[in-house]
Amino acid sequence: EKKHVSNLARRVISKNLLPKVVQRVNELNILHFNFEFKRVFLKEASSMWGSCSEDHNINLNFALLFAPPDVMDSVIIHELVHLKHQNHGVEFWQLVNQAMPYYKQKKLWPKENAHKLGVLQTTEDEID
Repeated sequence: EKKHVSNLARRVISKNLLPKVVQRVNELNILHFNFEFKRVFLKEASSMWGSCSEDHNINLNFALLFAPPDVMDSVIIHELVHLKHQNHGVEFWQLVNQAMPYYKQKKLWPKENAHKLGVLQTTEDEID
């Protein structure tokens, strides 16, 4: 029963907050990149904060709704850059740092607080 209530709550919260998340993804994209993407999804994931699909969908962990806004922004920027660079090469990090020069500071928050949000992240690569 607990799991069903938790799933229902997650779905209701996601449905209500997804438009604001999509708006933020659009704002950051327009401000920094103007890349094309299809859709944004909020998903429950135990080990990843975000991902970018081959279909150019951006997937964000539901737990980010409970993180500070600049932490969510850092994950959004990370995933937006994956629309252009599907790896973590030099060009990828250059674009991330142009958009968010303090990115390295923001990636500490998920590592230190993941357990509080039910995310089991242990390495930087698990952002995506």
